[in-house]
Amino acid sequence: MSINHETMGQQKQQINTVARREQQLQNPVQEIHYIQMYEQRNRQKLTEQAEERRQNYLQEMAHVQDTAKLGKKSFKSNTAEKKLRNEKIDRAKNLTARATAHTLDIYEQLQQLKQSDEEKEEREKARAEELSKQLDEMKANQMWPGDDTKEEAALWLRLQSVEEHYPKENFFLTSELQKKDNFMRYLNWIEEYEALVKLYDSTCEDGKSKVYAKYEAHVTELKAYLGPVIEALRHRMEVYCEQNRVSMTGEILDEEQEGARLTDEDITGWLDKAHAYNVWKHHSEFTSCGPVSDEERIQFRNMREEAGRADVLQVRQPVQIMRLTREEAIATPSDLNERVSRQNLQQLNDQLHDAGLTEVANIVQAYIAGTRYTVGYTEERERLKKAIAAVKAAKKQHANGAAAEILSNMQNYFDQMTNGTLEVPQGFEIDYTKEELKETGGDGAGSTRNAMLRGVMHWSDQKDTPLFSHEPVVNDLKQRLVSNCYMVAAVTGLVNLNPNLLKECIVDNGDGTVTVRLFDKIRLPKTSTNEPKSTKEAIGEELKDLEGLDEVEIFGEDTIKEYDVQIMPVYVKITKEIPRIAGMDALSAGALWMQMIEKACAYLGRDGRTGYQSLWYGEGGEFLQRLLGVEPVTDYKKDGARLTPEAKETLFQNICNARARNEIYNAGTGSEGADGLNSGHAYAVLGGKVENGKKYVLLRNPYSTHSMQQNEKGEKSTTGFALSINSDETYGQFYMEYDEFLNSFAKVTHTKVA
Repeated sequence: MSINHETMGQQKQQINTVARREQQLQNPVQEIHYIQMYEQRNRQKLTEQAEERRQNYLQEMAHVQDTAKLGKKSFKSNTAEKKLRNEKIDRAKNLTARATAHTLDIYEQLQQLKQSDEEKEEREKARAEELSKQLDEMKANQMWPGDDTKEEAALWLRLQSVEEHYPKENFFLTSELQKKDNFMRYLNWIEEYEALVKLYDSTCEDGKSKVYAKYEAHVTELKAYLGPVIEALRHRMEVYCEQNRVSMTGEILDEEQEGARLTDEDITGWLDKAHAYNVWKHHSEFTSCGPVSDEERIQFRNMREEAGRADVLQVRQPVQIMRLTREEAIATPSDLNERVSRQNLQQLNDQLHDAGLTEVANIVQAYIAGTRYTVGYTEERERLKKAIAAVKAAKKQHANGAAAEILSNMQNYFDQMTNGTLEVPQGFEIDYTKEELKETGGDGAGSTRNAMLRGVMHWSDQKDTPLFSHEPVVNDLKQRLVSNCYMVAAVTGLVNLNPNLLKECIVDNGDGTVTVRLFDKIRLPKTSTNEPKSTKEAIGEELKDLEGLDEVEIFGEDTIKEYDVQIMPVYVKITKEIPRIAGMDALSAGALWMQMIEKACAYLGRDGRTGYQSLWYGEGGEFLQRLLGVEPVTDYKKDGARLTPEAKETLFQNICNARARNEIYNAGTGSEGADGLNSGHAYAVLGGKVENGKKYVLLRNPYSTHSMQQNEKGEKSTTGFALSINSDETYGQFYMEYDEFLNSFAKVTHTKVA
């Protein structure tokens, strides 16, 4: 009997491929559990993140004045608001000559908390009755599991009320403490925690709880993790009150007494304690209830709702809540495009594995599995560089045969994926690679912060870093300390429409430099005659230093009457270096390609200024004009004429169908902002939809955090903190009702991309 070795080889390859697929399904690399991912990242970057957090908050604290330096009366009391403020300062001066505008507010709030022993006892009794009533309702609705006694159940409810507060890092900022609601909330939180500990300790004998033995371990852990947080917060509140000439007990400070001050150790210590508590709280929540992955957490929430959890069902009927999940946030059109690209690489890698180059295939597989969502930017870049190096080395060893063809195709994939597609006309490139970036413009926008940042900034060489670590996705973008939200929002919209359009704006030259195409307004001579004259000299002083204009048809100098302003492409060549502070991308963040675009704009400058200072403030539509050369169209201005019902409906439909219409929408808030939104801030408009009869607009905050959301009770809340080093769960994406969108944003524009 003859044996068909070729057929057996094919069958063996098929068996091996199926086995690998089954192994991948059984151990999916991308389905990293929430807890594992959270703890792993914190273990790997603990030292780096601690320093980054410290530097961020030291910089922020430098810009937040102590309240003792505020509160001067306005000499131009020409508005009712200023008059009331001056009156408040006068009343505060009656308390102390060194009072500030905030002294009276702090004093009055502290007086509300000063209670006699009888009042405190009465309040504690009311609290116990409230808990008892809540427990009775939950048991009546079969919502309370187990056989806890009433005292045990009341303690558990009280534990939950204390633990529901997450100590955000911005608790420490004076600007947050100045908010009346926050001040009272923090003080009440401190009091509630201390009352809980007192209640628990009062039932203990020899360190053991007689009544609450069931929750002894949990309370002990809570005290270990939350106790230091409460202590640090109380100290911060004491400093804040004394800066306003009032002690925490509500007494006015003596005139000679100086207010307390915060040290760097206070700030760093607070961050570390808050971080440790939040890690413990995440762990205790998700390991106690079972599910840990994103999908399981969503399923668990839905199960609780279907089971009749009262605090959900009571509000879901009257309030239409529309929230994104993390899965939806990482499934944008750009993400789907990126996944197709990765699938194409997976097919090539399967062929490489079948060809016997297992070692190289495993290195490439590590990159395929390690997306920016699972391992982060830095690790993804490192895996990509290793994969590219392994393919190039193998290509030299296998110059012929099937493996050589696969390796060649794989190298072509990496070459195309990691680079842009911009074609630079010869002679039209402006070379800034030998010039130092100059910050000019005097005391304009951002000058103070930029001056401080320049003192600690250094340039980091990225010549060995691929320009693109993967095909561009909207969640690559994250604004940092430079106020160029309009740029980040505009590019987000461009990537959401078509990532290839973004790649047409940039190219890696392969020699440690990058060229970015921008568009700028240039004055060209205008003539009254139709007789052109080919001469470079006739351009005048405005353009005499530009190269590549010898063949431009212009008009004679003697016939020039005025200038035409035209938008023309400008090709900016820069080094592949980025600004960093303490190892962090502080001025610009996200993908390297976006940092190169920002740097090119900084060199070219704007409105007579150059440097990162020239990037401050603008509109998304205007920046797209600079990037694509297409003028924006204004759809809506809050201070202009109201939209007719027909125009309002048309705008919503256009937003919903923006990708099909090749349109990019941008929106900006006014100086006063709106509930849950940043004031004077640009947002990307990514689409819209109708859900349960209500219209919603999908937005993205360029910070990739600190975005308005709606919680399960239908209340507005703000996620994260503006300077957080991490992104929130939805990367700054959120839905807003269409009517509220029009009420909250000052201007909406769109750019039609051909």
